[in-house]
Amino acid sequence: MNNFTDGKPRIVTSRDLEACWGDSPDNFRCGFCGHKFILGDYYRWQYTNDVPGAPGNPFVCKYCDVDPEILKKQWRVMHVNWKEMVNGKYWYFHKTMQNKP
Repeated sequence: MNNFTDGKPRIVTSRDLEACWGDSPDNFRCGFCGHKFILGDYYRWQYTNDVPGAPGNPFVCKYCDVDPEILKKQWRVMHVNWKEMVNGKYWYFHKTMQNKP
Protein backbone atom coordinates (compact mmCIF):
# COMPACT_ATOMS: atom_id res chain seq x y z
CA MET A 1 0.00 0.00 0.00
CA ASN A 2 1.23 3.48 -0.89
CA ASN A 3 0.78 5.59 2.22
CA PHE A 4 2.12 9.16 2.49
CA THR A 5 2.98 8.56 6.17
CA ASP A 6 5.96 6.44 5.13
CA GLY A 7 7.93 9.70 4.86
CA LYS A 8 9.01 9.09 1.27
CA PRO A 9 9.05 11.89 -1.31
CA ARG A 10 5.88 12.12 -3.42
CA ILE A 11 4.47 14.08 -6.32
CA VAL A 12 1.16 15.95 -5.82
CA THR A 13 -1.75 14.31 -7.60
CA SER A 14 -5.26 15.61 -8.24
CA ARG A 15 -6.43 13.24 -5.50
CA ASP A 16 -4.04 14.94 -3.05
CA LEU A 17 -5.40 18.36 -4.02
CA GLU A 18 -9.01 17.28 -3.50
CA ALA A 19 -8.41 15.74 -0.08
CA CYS A 20 -9.42 17.55 3.09
CA TRP A 21 -6.21 18.24 4.99
CA GLY A 22 -7.11 19.44 8.47
CA ASP A 23 -10.71 20.24 7.48
CA SER A 24 -9.80 22.06 4.26
CA PRO A 25 -8.03 21.36 0.96
CA ASP A 26 -6.47 24.82 1.41
CA ASN A 27 -4.34 23.37 4.24
CA PHE A 28 -2.26 21.27 1.83
CA ARG A 29 0.83 23.44 2.22
CA CYS A 30 4.45 23.24 3.27
CA GLY A 31 4.56 23.48 7.06
CA PHE A 32 7.75 25.53 6.90
CA CYS A 33 7.41 28.12 4.12
CA GLY A 34 3.65 27.96 3.54
CA HIS A 35 3.90 27.04 -0.16
CA LYS A 36 0.48 25.89 -1.37
CA PHE A 37 1.04 22.67 -3.26
CA ILE A 38 -0.08 22.40 -6.88
CA LEU A 39 -0.34 19.47 -9.25
CA GLY A 40 3.09 17.96 -9.94
CA ASP A 41 4.88 19.48 -6.92
CA TYR A 42 7.28 17.44 -4.81
CA TYR A 43 6.21 16.94 -1.20
CA ARG A 44 7.04 14.78 1.76
CA TRP A 45 5.27 14.14 5.07
CA GLN A 46 7.48 14.59 8.11
CA TYR A 47 6.74 12.82 11.39
CA THR A 48 7.35 15.27 14.24
CA ASN A 49 4.99 14.11 16.96
CA ASP A 50 8.02 12.92 18.89
CA VAL A 51 9.28 16.51 19.29
CA PRO A 52 8.45 17.70 22.83
CA GLY A 53 6.31 20.83 22.77
CA ALA A 54 5.94 20.81 18.98
CA PRO A 55 3.13 18.51 17.90
CA GLY A 56 1.89 18.01 14.38
CA ASN A 57 3.28 16.33 11.32
CA PRO A 58 3.94 18.87 8.56
CA PHE A 59 4.24 18.39 4.85
CA VAL A 60 7.49 19.70 3.39
CA CYS A 61 8.10 21.17 -0.09
CA LYS A 62 11.26 20.42 -2.08
CA TYR A 63 12.93 23.65 -0.97
CA CYS A 64 12.36 23.06 2.74
CA ASP A 65 13.11 19.33 2.70
CA VAL A 66 16.33 18.74 4.59
CA ASP A 67 17.59 16.04 6.94
CA PRO A 68 14.74 14.91 9.24
CA GLU A 69 16.68 15.77 12.40
CA ILE A 70 17.27 19.32 11.16
CA LEU A 71 13.58 19.61 10.23
CA LYS A 72 12.57 18.52 13.72
CA LYS A 73 14.81 21.18 15.27
CA GLN A 74 13.35 23.83 12.95
CA TRP A 75 9.81 22.66 13.79
CA ARG A 76 10.56 23.02 17.50
CA VAL A 77 11.93 26.54 17.00
CA MET A 78 8.83 27.52 15.02
CA HIS A 79 6.59 26.32 17.87
CA VAL A 80 8.64 28.18 20.48
CA ASN A 81 8.51 31.35 18.36
CA TRP A 82 4.75 31.02 17.91
CA LYS A 83 4.16 30.59 21.62
CA GLU A 84 6.29 33.64 22.33
CA MET A 85 4.38 35.64 19.74
CA VAL A 86 0.96 34.60 21.06
CA ASN A 87 1.71 34.65 24.78
CA GLY A 88 4.74 36.92 24.97
CA LYS A 89 5.46 40.47 24.00
CA TYR A 90 3.46 40.28 20.74
CA TRP A 91 0.26 39.04 22.39
CA TYR A 92 -1.62 42.21 21.43
CA PHE A 93 -1.08 41.77 17.70
CA HIS A 94 -2.20 38.18 17.78
CA LYS A 95 -5.32 39.07 19.79
CA THR A 96 -6.31 41.95 17.51
CA MET A 97 -5.64 40.03 14.28
CA GLN A 98 -7.33 36.82 15.37
CA ASN A 99 -10.74 37.61 13.91
CA LYS A 100 -9.58 39.57 10.85
CA PRO A 101 -9.97 38.09 7.35
